[in-house]
Amino acid sequence: MWFTVPIYLRSSEPADGDVLLEEAIHLIEAESEEKAMEKARALVNKLEHRYPNVHGKEVRWSLDGIGEPWELLDDLRDGAEIYSRFLNEKDRSTPRRPSADVGNRRG
Repeated sequence: MWFTVPIYLRSSEPADGDVLLEEAIHLIEAESEEKAMEKARALVNKLEHRYPNVHGKEVRWSLDGIGEPWELLDDLRDGAEIYSRFLNEKDRSTPRRPSADVGNRRG
């Protein structure tokens, strides 16, 4: 089975005075939702990173949360639906939210 799993990273440096987050949707092949979460947690180690910015200050990207896995019900092919949700117009720019999973480091 294939799943999409959103992984949220947080920058140690704000952007224009606001917290900077990255939401990346990852494609994961697993036998179950639980195995997909295990693979997503393992993937985080490869995604967290640091580098010096143009001002010489170290920027760290670290885990902010892992969202719920979503099983893909469509075959992987050109034009396949990877993700959909129902939302109100006011929620259009709101990303998927991290689940209450213990892997989240928010708060």
